[in-house]
Amino acid sequence: MLSTTFPKYVFSNLLWLAVCSPTLNAATASYVYTMTNAASGNSILVFQRETGGTLTFVTSVPTGGRGSGGAPGSQGTLLLQGNYLFAVNPGNSTITTLNANTMTVLSSVSSGGTSPVSLTFHKGFLYVLNDKGVNNITGFTADAATGVLTALPGSTQPLSAASVGPAEVAFNAAGTELIVTEKNTSLIDVFPVTDGVAGPPTSYASAGITPYGFAVSGHDWFFVSDAQTGVGTDSGAVSSYQLSSTGVPSVISGVVALTSLAPCWVAVNAAETYVYVANNGSNTISQLTIGSNGSLTLVSAYGTGPSTGPADLAISPDGLNLYAVDSKSGAVDAFTINSNGSLTRIAGASGTSAAHAGLVVR
Repeated sequence: MLSTTFPKYVFSNLLWLAVCSPTLNAATASYVYTMTNAASGNSILVFQRETGGTLTFVTSVPTGGRGSGGAPGSQGTLLLQGNYLFAVNPGNSTITTLNANTMTVLSSVSSGGTSPVSLTFHKGFLYVLNDKGVNNITGFTADAATGVLTALPGSTQPLSAASVGPAEVAFNAAGTELIVTEKNTSLIDVFPVTDGVAGPPTSYASAGITPYGFAVSGHDWFFVSDAQTGVGTDSGAVSSYQLSSTGVPSVISGVVALTSLAPCWVAVNAAETYVYVANNGSNTISQLTIGSNGSLTLVSAYGTGPSTGPADLAISPDGLNLYAVDSKSGAVDAFTINSNGSLTRIAGASGTSAAHAGLVVR
């Protein structure tokens, strides 16, 4: 017999689904969002995704906050949830909520720390990772009707130390744990989450050096870019982990060498068969296959062009296209994802010279 008493977060999630899921029809367009992260004033760039996956620039919308200038050195600066778009403003330590349909700014709140660089969301709870000062995570509740964020009491938790170079925060599939990568310490922090509130973290040594961006799968595997494979080397790798039911990560594939420079941003397809890694120093995107146990095997690398510096990655909801922000050139690359996971480059948005951080596809 089903209980008629449900946790608060269940009602929150149902409300989000009811209010925030867009009404789709045959004429509904697909859009790609990124941001400038400009220190003089952060803005969201919007592109329409055309048939075949090519991009057409639509508009630029100021967030009302300031960026840090250039690439922020993190993954997840932009987050899309239902009809709401959330963006960090590292330059003035705020989070902006926008209506993704009308691209109007709805609200702006303090990030609960200094220089926010990454966002994650689960069942009405949003967490932000703050990079400066006392490095920490801070939680918020998100109003399903307005998108307004309200600080969650007791949710702020410090990382292992100050100045650890945090790169990303993300929930596990069940929302019971938060994962954070620390670049400067080569640690992975895991925070237990109860009713949306994070507890103190436990830190674990990463398999590789300089753990950076990562992607979490429904199996509670997570795939982490290692910006270095060894001290004094510039080539990088990627590692896979299994997160246990008690929040303990164990290595599945440790330090799978990419023979590429500065792998930093990671995306996994919905079928959880392929991982893609942006290699900022080599101007390439690596493709790896995911085994039945979460193991990784390198397949190939695909060029983005000289002096592009690929950064944030995003896969379209239909799984047909991969997009990449070029942190150096400011362009947005577009690729067709073929049936074997390989990439074929198509026309992106090379005429845009201001995209530097965050990437989501709707």
